[in-house]
Amino acid sequence: MLSFKTYLSEGIRPKSISFFDIDETVFNTFAKIIVRDKNTGKEITQLTNQEFNSYKLKDNEEFDFQQFGDAKIFKDTSKVIDSVMKRIKEVFSDKSTMIVFLTARADFDSNALFKDTFREYGLKVNDTRIRFELTGNLKRGTIPQKKKYVMKKFLDKFKPQEVAIYDDHMDNVKIVDDIKNDYIDINFHKYLIKNNTIIKK
Repeated sequence: MLSFKTYLSEGIRPKSISFFDIDETVFNTFAKIIVRDKNTGKEITQLTNQEFNSYKLKDNEEFDFQQFGDAKIFKDTSKVIDSVMKRIKEVFSDKSTMIVFLTARADFDSNALFKDTFREYGLKVNDTRIRFELTGNLKRGTIPQKKKYVMKKFLDKFKPQEVAIYDDHMDNVKIVDDIKNDYIDINFHKYLIKNNTIIKK
């Protein structure tokens, strides 16, 4: 995939960017994040993706992301959310639009197998207008803070006219409210995914 520098040098500057979360936004997914005792390694609880978004670790706890990084689990068990996939394809049909899949996950044990899940639904994941940003690879910050950092990176580089965010977690959707005053020339749109339905906020 083209780097930012190459993308810009070729004069490709999208007029709009749509950021899509993945878990419970594009797909219903079923991997769990395990919470373990730091000292004993004993499992304390298991979290769904939605529970993980707001879970606060206690001093004696740590996350185990083994299932979350298993590309085969993702590919074999994920169920597409039809309304969102339809929207993605509608957005992608506009040649002036870039799509960024913005997830809290880190790298999978096979990123190629992970992307095959998207290919199965006809998405051209190697197209320069489709990007994957796995914010779990960032070392610091909450999930909204990490997503905000990545969004700002894209807005600063490409200076789009329109930006949309689609996410199942309201704190992530509200990132737009935190940054819109810094980008007064951009028209922002917010969409919450709830019960597999797209809700404009």
